[in-house]
Amino acid sequence: MDTIEMKSLETVMMPSNLLVPMLNDLMTKDGLTGRPEVSRNDIARLHAVSRGEVIALERAEFVRYYSVCTRSLEQSECHHISSSANRQKALEAFLSYIVTAETLEDACQLAKDFNDLLQERGYSIATGTSGKKAFFCLDLQPMVAHATPSLISATLLFYYNILSWLTASPLDLVAVDLACPQPSGGDPSLTTLGVTVHYHEPVTRLVFDASNLARKVQRSHRDLAGNIDLIAYDPLVFARGLTPMSARVRSWLSECGLKETLLPDSAGAARHFDISLSTLSRRLRQEHTSFLAVKAECQQELARVMLREGTLGMVEIARRLGFADVRSFRRAFIKWTGILPSEFRENSLRAKKKE
Repeated sequence: MDTIEMKSLETVMMPSNLLVPMLNDLMTKDGLTGRPEVSRNDIARLHAVSRGEVIALERAEFVRYYSVCTRSLEQSECHHISSSANRQKALEAFLSYIVTAETLEDACQLAKDFNDLLQERGYSIATGTSGKKAFFCLDLQPMVAHATPSLISATLLFYYNILSWLTASPLDLVAVDLACPQPSGGDPSLTTLGVTVHYHEPVTRLVFDASNLARKVQRSHRDLAGNIDLIAYDPLVFARGLTPMSARVRSWLSECGLKETLLPDSAGAARHFDISLSTLSRRLRQEHTSFLAVKAECQQELARVMLREGTLGMVEIARRLGFADVRSFRRAFIKWTGILPSEFRENSLRAKKKE
């Protein structure tokens, strides 16, 4: 992907009211006092934001303030939270760890495993499913006895953005449940999610479509470069579009394949993303690829999956992957792997028997 550096985002404006809930909570605790990274000018500016005198902030400035606010809230509630430097290292290690996942389900489990290892981190993570719903649950009680609603919202939003960013597609949220009272005026950051927010719930959690768990992770370590602070401290990071068009197309095509539907053509993709065909082609060219190239990658991956499963015949596999006939599929597979699809299936069956 084209790495988005902080310096290139200075002209991107962020609505400053997204900071207000945290600032209001901090003002009652005097939580910004004595922080070395916060100057007198910063405090004066943040007071102006809390009073509604500043409508928008440049993105780099906003991200810095959002980072300071979340860290300050944590440290004001729980004194054993690590220093900012150690917290940043933990954040980098966390993102580097979960980006290795293959699917969203794997990523949720890795997030839980990583958090369990960090005893100093304090809060706990749980995951689960019920019917067609999946749950990503947070319990901040081990970390703070009385977490403020703004800190709970910011933490939950952090994980929503992470999980959406990993798969290059937003979680299909059903609801957001918060184990805290509703603040006066609500939290504008949560309204960006476009779902009902329930307060006074027994558990703080993201509730989303369980089918999302099968989504493939589209990110790698190289995508983290220059973007870690944006991922962690910009509540609109996913909506703002750190997502390349190629990754969005790849994620969607993979999802179509998993749903056992025919892989769409470029016109279908343009309709799905609500853009013109020429716009789709231009954006992919800017990322040094094309729809056919992205589709070929997905066809190859899905072909391997279908052949390993061994439940579909060659005719059906060719049809689902969008090939005119088995001969066309066979030629493409030989080009990808150097062997016939039938050989690949036989090799996979032999490997399974050895296991």
